Amino acid sequence: DDLTKLRSLQQSLMMPMARITFAPWRIKSKAYFEEYMRNLALRCQMGAHLCQVAEEGVKTAEPMARHMEYLFPRSGFADCSTQYMLGDRYLIAPATGESKRMVRLPRGVWTDTNGKRYRGPVVINADTSNGKMLCFTLN
Repeated sequence: DDLTKLRSLQQSLMMPMARITFAPWRIKSKAYFEEYMRNLALRCQMGAHLCQVAEEGVKTAEPMARHMEYLFPRSGFADCSTQYMLGDRYLIAPATGESKRMVRLPRGVWTDTNGKRYRGPVVINADTSNGKMLCFTLN
């Protein structure tokens, strides 16, 4: 179904190397296709940062996709498996199939893709309707 295709595309786009295994235009739902296009634009915005993280990883062997506890040790993220960091700047929280989902933002100032700012540490319930994937940028 279209939601499964969208989830597959989102997971691929928000990994260090995107691997898309089918034609995205096969998504029939207009809302889901628009969400895919929004995610693709977000990936393009992340490009320079991802290249920098990859270059650093060659030198340091640090992963590009990082567990929350890896970057924010002793901050209560050891059991957090539904969100992750892409490099040290982007927090990715994939949609769970519900219209809202809980996101735990660590210490710092975070900006969502709509420009709304949050001061962490904070737990928020964010909108994930229409397959919306959440991305927060650490400022």
